[in-house]
Amino acid sequence: MMAASFQPTFLVIGAAKCGSGYIHEVLCRHPEIAMGQREIHFFSSDKRYKKGWDWYLRQFPDVRGKKAIGEVSHSLSDVKAYPEAVPRILKHVPDARFIYLVRHPLERIESTWMQLRVNPGERDRPVPPFNRAVREVRSLVSASLYWFQISAYRRHFPDDRILVLFLEDIKADPGAALRRCFRFLGVAETVDSAAAAKPVNAAVGKYRDGDFLARARFSLPFRLLRPCVPDFFCRPFYPLIKEKITARPAWDPEVRRWAIEQLREDMRQFLAHYDKPADFWPLIP
Repeated sequence: MMAASFQPTFLVIGAAKCGSGYIHEVLCRHPEIAMGQREIHFFSSDKRYKKGWDWYLRQFPDVRGKKAIGEVSHSLSDVKAYPEAVPRILKHVPDARFIYLVRHPLERIESTWMQLRVNPGERDRPVPPFNRAVREVRSLVSASLYWFQISAYRRHFPDDRILVLFLEDIKADPGAALRRCFRFLGVAETVDSAAAAKPVNAAVGKYRDGDFLARARFSLPFRLLRPCVPDFFCRPFYPLIKEKITARPAWDPEVRRWAIEQLREDMRQFLAHYDKPADFWPLIP
């Protein structure tokens, strides 16, 4: 059976809002790479893991003749929230390679909050306003602790099987970053012009929930009625119930200082290990 005939050879493990959607699209275009469905979250989600290994492999549509087989699930790097992810990976794909995408940790927090306001996903409560959320939504800051997160992988996998890509480097020279990625995966270093297009900030310009809708979304009537209302019917009302994102959120100075204190030492170790200058991500504007 096809389910027993292959194993993924690499995983893009995060971090969230660091270009994983862009990398997924680029890798899908490569003729020697087979990509699974985006954001499978098999190793991190108890619910999906219980579906079994065969279910997981069915998330890869066509692997025939491919040199590299992989998938993108940004939750895999949030080892505090998903402590079983690494042991499960060790059990099922112990020879896997890993791509870890990172960016300025404060910018990642901003982008993640904006995405949560656009799409709350499976959250069980509204996403608070930005400065409250930084303190209250644990994963906003913890997922920017890149050294802590990648260290959970480095304890089990050698550095030569972990590729760290900085979003800043991808934006500065997409072709060079992609060739490095392809070399790491053992495929041809061919980069077409479409694949080399720079990633963009997708959140700005979208609509996010206004305060009323953010609260109403989690009420029982909304949960019961929303599946019955088609999107095309709701779209004309977006200007009334949603807010268009025109800029990144503004930091309260005290909250920013608090976040920096949580991140500073972790960032120092991470940048030093991956040969970046200490001021690569300036924390003070």
